[in-house]
Amino acid sequence: LRDFEGNAAELSHEAVQAEDRVAQLPDRLALGAQAGVNLNLIGKTSTGSGVYYFLDQSGDGVANAVEDAVDHDVLDALLNGGVDTQSLDAWPDYSSRSITVGEYRLVLPTRYELSELSSAVSSPPGGTLDASYWLAGWWETPGQHVIMPFGGEELTEDDTQLHPVIFQVL
Repeated sequence: LRDFEGNAAELSHEAVQAEDRVAQLPDRLALGAQAGVNLNLIGKTSTGSGVYYFLDQSGDGVANAVEDAVDHDVLDALLNGGVDTQSLDAWPDYSSRSITVGEYRLVLPTRYELSELSSAVSSPPGGTLDASYWLAGWWETPGQHVIMPFGGEELTEDDTQLHPVIFQVL
């Protein structure tokens, strides 16, 4: 292995493990229904920090805002027992924004993570939607959470509104 200047370089054990995990993950995951959400995940997209999938609740192979969108109250029930999901950008605490299904841990991204994902790829992969996605964490007003267009700026939205979802898979 060589660096950009042609010098010999080594991959860390952690980097090799992460690279192996990305290679092992399938292009699609069908994890069944959990808390009323049909966890069909498509559009596997990798960045330097992780692997992301788009929610395809209908199972039709296309993640779009109509058939596959959920409200944030549903996400709170799925990921955090009905309590608002939390996000701490400087120290990600996955416990309030994740669920483990079988060998996979699904994590609702923070604004930082979705920004990183949208910077790594110019647009969502085929079969997915260039839309505003739910993020972990809440706004200053109870009953509102943050959404962010792919590659855009964050906005607030009432928890009862429907939006598509991206999950990081660990």
